[in-house]
Amino acid sequence: MLRLVEVLRLRLYIVVISSALLGVVMVSSFAGQKIRKIRVICTNDTIGYSEPCGCGGRREGGLARRATLISQLSKENPNIVLVESGNISDRAGKLDIITSLLSEFHYDALGIGPYDIRLGDAYLNAVRDKKLTVLDASGSAAKPSLPYIIKNVDGVRVGIVSFGYIPAEKRSSLTLRKSLYAAYMAARKGSDILILLDQAEIADSSWLNTIGARLGQPDVVIGGLSSIPRDKEEVVGRTHILPTSDQGRIVGVVDFDLEPGAMPKATSVKSILLDESIPEDEGVLKRVMADSRSNQGDEPAEIILGSARTDYYTPETCKPCHKSQYEQWSKTKHARALKTLVDDGRVNQDCLPCHSEDYRRTRSMIIEKDKIGGVECQTCHGDILPHGSERSGVAQKSKVPPTLCLTCHTKQRSADYDEEKYFGAISHRKQNE
Repeated sequence: MLRLVEVLRLRLYIVVISSALLGVVMVSSFAGQKIRKIRVICTNDTIGYSEPCGCGGRREGGLARRATLISQLSKENPNIVLVESGNISDRAGKLDIITSLLSEFHYDALGIGPYDIRLGDAYLNAVRDKKLTVLDASGSAAKPSLPYIIKNVDGVRVGIVSFGYIPAEKRSSLTLRKSLYAAYMAARKGSDILILLDQAEIADSSWLNTIGARLGQPDVVIGGLSSIPRDKEEVVGRTHILPTSDQGRIVGVVDFDLEPGAMPKATSVKSILLDESIPEDEGVLKRVMADSRSNQGDEPAEIILGSARTDYYTPETCKPCHKSQYEQWSKTKHARALKTLVDDGRVNQDCLPCHSEDYRRTRSMIIEKDKIGGVECQTCHGDILPHGSERSGVAQKSKVPPTLCLTCHTKQRSADYDEEKYFGAISHRKQNE
């Protein structure tokens, strides 16, 4: 029993000594006496949205606005580190424009998320071609990823390490944890400021207070959208866990002051929304818009984006028997949902699933500039289509479940959605069946 106590005590001493040594390492070690000012700029989860989605009337995000903001922030302080936590695109077709611009913005490192992993070789080839540095200590991605890097910024060692993305079923793997923590410890030991890119969402407050406390906490954590967006900053010890957003709509900025022999001090932490107050870089905007239209053209055309056609019933199919309902529907925004995309030059796979019943049902469609439709009879009443005269005089109407609307009117796309208000705008005022 006494021997067991001695062993446990010895292990405790080792942990304490290791933590103390890490604490010494984490004190800034750069040469000279002046205060260094370092700016960390972070983004996450662009998910292919090189331009604003526009849903709900919002024009937030977009690489053209990001270009303007990064330029402004760099002029204020040229000692910057620019990182992206991952999920740059959900489609291979968007990789070229996004990786080209991230390379031109001079990103120091990209983490990797589940969308990136799903794109496989297309993603890896794109980042390799644009000479972007991809970090992944988990080993989920193949080469050219690295576990971490150390960048010298005005004599300050800034470490960047990525936990990548790890499915829940693999997180208990001892081999995986050893790989993660070995890379993390090396990055922490070799840096004055440490940035953790955490699409795996491992570094929560519990981890930071236990494992992070033993290994040395990071200074900045930027996560992703594996579960839900983080809407505000969280501070745990010395660590600033930054807010996240979908579609790359916000840019995180952390300013550090470093004095010789002292711990880094975060003097400012900001989360900047890329809204219309930030002008779009005209050169970047032209390239993004050209890329958006490249598969569509300026004239009405047929686009085929998926597999073979399935049953689809146009609003005109229903019109002869339901004329009053058709007329009422034709005056709603739902009837112009597809035309909105055509007019705005955004007929693409990002927007079509919510703006076109034809596309949802068939994965292919004919694009016509003046075509009425989008959110239609079949969208709300698909459970009773097709039907014939057997429903004539049926008193029971087809009831639309409110949850159906929430598939597109999400908090991110339609922040002002109100069920009572919206239902009132689309309900059929006359029921002459």
